[in-house]
Amino acid sequence: MQSSNPRSWLAHNNLGIIVGEEGKRDEAIEHFQQALSVSPMDPDTHYNLANIRLSQGKVEEAIEHYQLALLGKPDEIKARNNLGNLLQMQGRIDEAVVHYQKALSVKPDSHLTHNNLGMAFMKQGKLAEAIEHFQQSLKINPGYADASLNLSTALVKSGRLDDAIQNLRKGLSLTPNHADMSYKLSWLLSTSPRADLRNGTEAIQLAQRLCQATGYKNPAAMDALAAAYAEAGRFEEAVQTAKQAIQQALSAGKADLARQIEARLRMYENGRAYRVSAIH
Repeated sequence: MQSSNPRSWLAHNNLGIIVGEEGKRDEAIEHFQQALSVSPMDPDTHYNLANIRLSQGKVEEAIEHYQLALLGKPDEIKARNNLGNLLQMQGRIDEAVVHYQKALSVKPDSHLTHNNLGMAFMKQGKLAEAIEHFQQSLKINPGYADASLNLSTALVKSGRLDDAIQNLRKGLSLTPNHADMSYKLSWLLSTSPRADLRNGTEAIQLAQRLCQATGYKNPAAMDALAAAYAEAGRFEEAVQTAKQAIQQALSAGKADLARQIEARLRMYENGRAYRVSAIH
C-alpha cells in the first residue's frame, strides 16, 4: 500500500536498514519496497535493497538494484565495486572492468578497487595490467593480504617466481598467520622447477606452522608439509605425512586431491622430491 506521506520513503528506508541489521531480511525488503513505492528511483534504497538481495544469494536482483542505484548516484564506488564483483562472478569481465575503472576515476586511492580490477585483468590474461593494479593496491595499503596473495599469483603466472617468492615473504612479514600465503610460499619453495629458489628448511617451517594452525587435519596443508620434507631429503617423514594427507582427503570427499597426493607419494617412496614442470 502506497503511503500518502511523500517523506515516508525515508522512514521506510531507515527502518529497512535497522531491521536488516537485525537479520530480519524479509521485513527489511518490505520496507525498502514501500520506500520505492513512494520514490521509485531513490538510489540509496536501491543500494540497500541490492545488499539484502545479495545476502540472500539473489544475484540477478542484486545486479538490477545496483544498476538502478548507480543511475541516481553514478559516483557511488561501493555500488560500483559490488556490481563489478557480481559481474565477475558471472564471467562478465569486460563489464566489470568498466565499473572498476569508473570507480577509480572517482576514488583513485581505493586499494579495494585496484585489487578488484587486478583480478578482472588477471581473468582476461592481462597479467601486466593485473600486476600493476595489485601493486597499486599494496602501495596504498601495504598490509592488504588479498592483494599480496593475488600479486603473487599473477607473478607466478608471468613466470616471475623469484618476485612471487619475495612478495609472499613480504606479505607474511605483515600478516604472518595468513594461511593461503603460507601455503603458497611453502609450495613454491618445495616444488619450484628452479633449484636456486627452493628452500626445504623454510618450506618445512611454513608448512608446519600451517599444519599446527589446522590441527594437522587439513589435507592440502599436510600435502605441502610432505612436499617440504621431500625437498629437504626427509623422505620417511614425507611418506608418512603424505599417507595421512591421502586419508584426510578421502575422508573429506576430495578424491581428486587424494589421487594427486598418491602420485607424489610414489615419488617420495622412491627417494624423489616432487617438482612441477611449469607453474601457471
